Amino acid sequence: GWLLADNNFSVRLKDINWEVLGKGHSTIHQLFKESLKRKKITSAQMSMRFNLVSSTVDYTGFNNVDLVIEAATEDLPIKNIIFKECENALSPTAIVASNTSSLPISEMSKAFQHPERFVGLHFFNPVNRMPLVEVIPGEKTSEETLATVVDLCRKIGKTPIIVSDCPGFLVNRIFMMGANEVMWMFQEGVPMPTLERVFSDFGMPMSPFLLSDEVGNDVCYKVAKTLEKAYGERMHCPEIVRLMSENGLYGKKNGKGFYIYTHNKAILNPEVQRLLAKLQPTNTEITDRNIKDRMICAMINEAARCIEEKVVASPGYLDMAMIMGVGFPPFRGGVLRYADTLGIDYVVAQLKNFEATYGPRFTPAPSLRSMIKKNEKFYP
Repeated sequence: GWLLADNNFSVRLKDINWEVLGKGHSTIHQLFKESLKRKKITSAQMSMRFNLVSSTVDYTGFNNVDLVIEAATEDLPIKNIIFKECENALSPTAIVASNTSSLPISEMSKAFQHPERFVGLHFFNPVNRMPLVEVIPGEKTSEETLATVVDLCRKIGKTPIIVSDCPGFLVNRIFMMGANEVMWMFQEGVPMPTLERVFSDFGMPMSPFLLSDEVGNDVCYKVAKTLEKAYGERMHCPEIVRLMSENGLYGKKNGKGFYIYTHNKAILNPEVQRLLAKLQPTNTEITDRNIKDRMICAMINEAARCIEEKVVASPGYLDMAMIMGVGFPPFRGGVLRYADTLGIDYVVAQLKNFEATYGPRFTPAPSLRSMIKKNEKFYP
């Protein structure tokens, strides 16, 4: 809502009650205040743009909108109810986009009478900082719908990338492999500060723990289970992720997750250590290099599978998406450029070592094995 209003579009928020909508307005106002503080906008511009936002608890006014962006929780039955209600309230030309981070667009499109006007439009957190938007056409999405949302992304200052419709799409599917690996190491007993230091030293802007708190640990668990169902053992969800969600440690939204958030400060949450103790961690002896390689080689492996499956047009687009979507260090060139730097033979050797120790989630992608035989790189 803030992003569209900041680009002078009228915005109509719809949610289940006025309390939730009030929180939405408060968040939007805070984002405008941050822009004002940084002198990106004037007081007059802030007032004018904030007043572009209105709210409703029903679908009043939706007959006048051109585009709806759905951002409900990652629950397909709930989304389907919203889609049916929403479509009945819209004009015959309005487009509906889902901000889902993992659910297949073609599956969701079954709820629509006019699936040609439905598309995936996945923004990345925090929306005011991350420039990428994944645009995901379903099987029946029309060319006109696709062109319209790509044009909108450009108008609001975002970089759109068209990706194929699969669970997790592109960026989350790859990043989740690295994030899961960090959670596995944490579950094994590697201290959180150690993992965050290695993650930061590599050049990532935000640790998986902070990012998970930002997105919501309940949402992350739902996404993780969606990907596990789709991709099997290699995306098996670590138990600590489940425990965080089931014990109400959702993150910033309720003030406590991996961190406790109070007075604009984040401190380690001791409750997490109590949850961790239930899992009986044993392995705390691991080198910084092994931490990095487990995380990065898992991402490289999944990225190679995405290229095999033509989820994205080229290694260059994939690397751009990872840099702009989750902040993969630009100076490393992207996931696949970094794979070339390490050497495909080194990556596969590490994957085989990890596979022997940690199981089939590290089984090297067929294309990586083939690249070694042909002495190929992702970038010739």
